[in-house]
Amino acid sequence: MLVPHDTAKVRQIRVPMLIVCVVALICTSTIGSALLILTKHVNYKVTLETNKTLQERTLYFAAEINKTRDAIKNIGFLEDKLKKMLQLKSTKSMIEEVGSGGPTEKDQKFLSKLLHEDDGLARDSMKKVVTELQQEIKLREQNFQEIQRFLEEQRSLLAATPSIWPVRGWITSGFGSRHLSRINSEDDSEWHCGMDIAADKGTPVKSVADGVIVFADYHGGYGKLVVINHGYGYTTRYGHNTKIKVKTGERVKRGDIIAYVGSTGNSTGPHLHYEVRKFGVPVNPISYIK
Repeated sequence: MLVPHDTAKVRQIRVPMLIVCVVALICTSTIGSALLILTKHVNYKVTLETNKTLQERTLYFAAEINKTRDAIKNIGFLEDKLKKMLQLKSTKSMIEEVGSGGPTEKDQKFLSKLLHEDDGLARDSMKKVVTELQQEIKLREQNFQEIQRFLEEQRSLLAATPSIWPVRGWITSGFGSRHLSRINSEDDSEWHCGMDIAADKGTPVKSVADGVIVFADYHGGYGKLVVINHGYGYTTRYGHNTKIKVKTGERVKRGDIIAYVGSTGNSTGPHLHYEVRKFGVPVNPISYIK
């Protein structure tokens, strides 16, 4: 309806209902389209942020998995060393003896639950799993290293412990008190600190364990003497040699030839005077011969 000036008549304009409906429909469609476009835009931004978060999380777990893989590889190296040191059986026989393993039903249920958790809880759960796994691997690696150190120490101790015959021959005088009238008429007996092993002159004399030569020269009644320090408190002495093959400061291994049987010093015939001392105290050599 239109209002005229002053005395003019009021004019009414009728708009068909169809046009009103069409206009209302157009307005509603326009607003709806705008809202739809805006919603899609917001969803697009949310999707981008979600993808970015997922990508960062993927990179994080990839890095953690690589660390775990490296740790497992290090444990494998330690395991190989232990196998060589202990001369273990084949992997197949070890598996048969030790047993087999795998995921338990509890593990499987936990994994299924983990995969169906919401995003935040899943992230926290995965981090917890990775952290626990890394801690377990670190603990096992430390255990392997401790075992390796122990075995290396035991191997060194065994290598330093006298354990073989120093010369091929026969025992003519053992450790302890012995009668010496034929050697020294002034004394009927004395304490014998070692063991005499008779052998032909020139028979090779061998080191009974790994060690370092601390003396290799002529010394009184010992004649030509070799003294070896094996460590762990062990020293051995080899007397009456006809010839010394080693020098002071030289390192030797068990079985290395260090001298040759003779009869130098206070001796009545070719033989080796062999002593074993623990922290300076003479002990019976026969206890250290296999």
